[in-house]
Amino acid sequence: MKRSKKTLAVAVLVMAVTAGTSGVALAGDRHELPFVPPTGQDVGHAPAGQQVTAHVLLAGRDPAGLAAYASAVSDPGNANYGHFLSAADTLARYGTSPAQHDAVVHWLQSTGLAVTDGDAHAVVVHGTVAQAETAFATRLDLFHTDGLTTMAPATPMSVPANLGSTVLGVTGLNAATLDPAHSNAAHETAGNCSQYYGEKPATGLPAAYGKTPAWEPCGYSPEQLRGAYHVTGSGLAGAGTSIAIILSIVSPTIESDANRYAQSYGDKAFAPGQLTLDIPADGADGRILGDDEGAMDLEAVHAMAPEAKVTVVMGTGSVTGDRVLDAIDNIVDHRLADVLTSSYTMGALPGEAPAPGLRDAAEQDFQQAAVEGISVNFPSGDGGGKPDGTAELDYPCASAWVTCVGGTTLAVGPHDEYAGEIGWEDTGSDLAADGKTWTPALPGPFRSGAGGGVSTDIPQPVYQSKVVPPALSTHNGKPMRTVPDISALGDFHTGMAIGLSYPASTPGGTPEYRTGVNAGTSLSTPLIAGLEALVIQARHGKPLGFANPLFYGSKAFRDITDRFPGSTDPATVVTTTLGSRNSPATTTLITQGQATAAGLVNGKGYDTVTGIGSPAAGFLMAFCG
Repeated sequence: MKRSKKTLAVAVLVMAVTAGTSGVALAGDRHELPFVPPTGQDVGHAPAGQQVTAHVLLAGRDPAGLAAYASAVSDPGNANYGHFLSAADTLARYGTSPAQHDAVVHWLQSTGLAVTDGDAHAVVVHGTVAQAETAFATRLDLFHTDGLTTMAPATPMSVPANLGSTVLGVTGLNAATLDPAHSNAAHETAGNCSQYYGEKPATGLPAAYGKTPAWEPCGYSPEQLRGAYHVTGSGLAGAGTSIAIILSIVSPTIESDANRYAQSYGDKAFAPGQLTLDIPADGADGRILGDDEGAMDLEAVHAMAPEAKVTVVMGTGSVTGDRVLDAIDNIVDHRLADVLTSSYTMGALPGEAPAPGLRDAAEQDFQQAAVEGISVNFPSGDGGGKPDGTAELDYPCASAWVTCVGGTTLAVGPHDEYAGEIGWEDTGSDLAADGKTWTPALPGPFRSGAGGGVSTDIPQPVYQSKVVPPALSTHNGKPMRTVPDISALGDFHTGMAIGLSYPASTPGGTPEYRTGVNAGTSLSTPLIAGLEALVIQARHGKPLGFANPLFYGSKAFRDITDRFPGSTDPATVVTTTLGSRNSPATTTLITQGQATAAGLVNGKGYDTVTGIGSPAAGFLMAFCG
């Protein structure tokens, strides 16, 4: 997570949240940009003639005004609440002016760099290392980290002083990668599984906490999830609403796979024109078979809101230098949807923060989304927390302008009913060789769970000030942003069944459609997006916009703790990992609801696993007033 040097305090709803880092005014005619020193060993200067591409991020004409209006339209107590602007009006009022854009272009060209692309958010230039060093008054060196050699600015970059309020930062001169919020691939069950939570006892295996454990669910179906989250019987299906899904990889079979999946459960396929794939011209290398992330995201939103229009948006990073930010820009500049969901974080090299300026640019995008009435959702991650309580997650989930979605362990009953929910934090112990005990002793070490905790550099937003206890929100004596905000199913051991096509197993063969089970907060987030679309339908099409202030002031969420209602014992399931020729199958007892092992807190009231909770029975109709 990138740390900004200076925040713009806005005494409104989101209070002192990073509205833009302005860098440092230098003596003379230069303005220093925010800088994060590179990690790794400096192994020398980059070759002067090496070709580079840089992305100069633009701040717009009125960042403070944008933040203030975003707060106003998102605050239920403000007279401007819900008075959203169109994308065109938002850009005209707050976007980069032609004069600002032209001034940046003229300066860049004067340094010898060639302007090759750009939009209202960035100007893209190409040239040599020497030209870039001259333009940005920096030194580009090579750094060796974890077997990788990458180029990065060794000293702070700067721009002419008269452009200091226009330029947020520069990307591209230090490499970035893109990672989904979880790394677990979809898995197939090994034969033993339950049709609903607790249905099939794992007879013949050792007891757990004095009881016979049950096999994990086989993978919840769309019907089971709609039943558990009280969609069944509501009369809502998302008609008249729209959802945008950000993906890095878009399988060439994503639509046919989603249709086949839906129809296999008795649901309708996408109608003509209901699904749009927004793939940039340079996105061909992202059309790859076998992407379980994209399949899960699309199938999850369609499961919850089968009549909502869906746009899958791929970003390539060709404009801003970050694939997620490119996609967000596209969505907000054209208002492609009422609801945005992404299972991807903004990238950085391992162990490094995102490139300077990226977070500030994203903050403005999220404020633009709020002004336009777009609800933005990102996952809290699947790595639990840190022992000191600080957030073990990547930006943008920590942004106070997005809804950060945590994960739960969901129990669905025999009639597709909600049977309970606890915070998702799993530990595990394997079946011993003699088949008589679990080893190590229960509950075993941490395996996976929702991310959460307190930010070290983003101040606490007003909507959290009366809800999040100081014991969870305080860092270095100050109240800070705490995540997640809300939660939904994320446990891999109570996951969702998905279907997708993989490359043929034989040369020249056709893609092979297979089913599996997947989850993570990468599932929690599109599930929430689908539910938000249903809320918008219930509101007769009136957007929710930035929903956190509304959510934190409502009673539409179920408080989630680490025990199922009426139980004092930990919840458990048994899972079997498929074996291979060189690796036998492994049977594991998963103990669920183990927040302490994850370095987090899961109890009554706000907590760092589930936030204010998961959508309760009245959620869909709670915001119609």
